Amino acid sequence: VQFTLRIIGEGGYKNWLRKEVSDLPADLRRRVTLVDMMLPEQLDAAWRETDVCLLVSNTESGGISMLEAMAQGCASVSTRTPGPSEIVKHGETGFLTAIDDMREMAQYIARLDADSGFRRDPIWFVKDAKSATQLYLDKNTPEAAEKALGIYQRMVRLGV
Repeated sequence: VQFTLRIIGEGGYKNWLRKEVSDLPADLRRRVTLVDMMLPEQLDAAWRETDVCLLVSNTESGGISMLEAMAQGCASVSTRTPGPSEIVKHGETGFLTAIDDMREMAQYIARLDADSGFRRDPIWFVKDAKSATQLYLDKNTPEAAEKALGIYQRMVRLGV
């Protein structure tokens, strides 16, 4: 599979990722880009030009970035964790894999890459982009934002 990998965002693993990427062979290293945080409109544009959203997590509970990608017509391949398992209809609106099963994830990526219909029109895979958009909006309620803010405030108070 010919690919480029773009990892977007900040977090505790950023320096580790930089090191890992720098240790890759040159031909692979050229295919990987680490991107800092993006504004929402930049992120929407990035998802529109992306073929596959990979969510590789052991504990993902929300899957908001995956919903953002799906709402822009991007296919999703995710580990089978609570958030994505609620969102993705395996084989219809994305693929779910066992946690840490990179071989299975690679098989789904290759399957998407081989599908010429998908390559011409990424929205083919998200059969109902409106449902992904609505699911994203449903998960991003004022109540959910208030709950997240409360968690962050408690973390700051505790010095986490």
